[in-house]
Amino acid sequence: MLIGGRKAWKIENGDYDVLVGSSSDQIELQRKINLPRDLVMVYARAITGYPKTDGVSVVQGGAVEPGNRIRVSPGIAQGMVLTRVPPVYPAEAKAAKVQGIVVLQAIIATDGSVKSLHVINSASPLLDQAALDAVKQWKYRGYVLNGTPVEVDTQVTVNFTLAGQ
Repeated sequence: MLIGGRKAWKIENGDYDVLVGSSSDQIELQRKINLPRDLVMVYARAITGYPKTDGVSVVQGGAVEPGNRIRVSPGIAQGMVLTRVPPVYPAEAKAAKVQGIVVLQAIIATDGSVKSLHVINSASPLLDQAALDAVKQWKYRGYVLNGTPVEVDTQVTVNFTLAGQ
């Protein structure tokens, strides 16, 4: 199948084995996954100025019109981070020995900046603002699909751990 002149593959919902290896005799089962809905895999090239940035990107649904955004898994988005600013542990949370994660919904602009951000799940409200402040400063590689820059809708998980306590 072709989408915008690029090779694409339809993957139907269901159970799949994730195999990893460099040759047929060195492949091993990494894990099993379940796709709850059909996906389309599209070969895309991120135009970033970095050599060898070609890769396969997961797009839910299919072709994307210019100006739209696509949903990208947190794992794929994590690989797109160029600059990651760690959160400052809030003093009040540290004193209360609060630990845990904050999950944020993020829209990444076509230039790789964080366009919008909000908390969707949190271990404690004491951690929320620190997570937001840190991720607002992150810079992502711009995402290009079929030669068109697109915004990315994804989730970001920020971990807060009190080491040695």
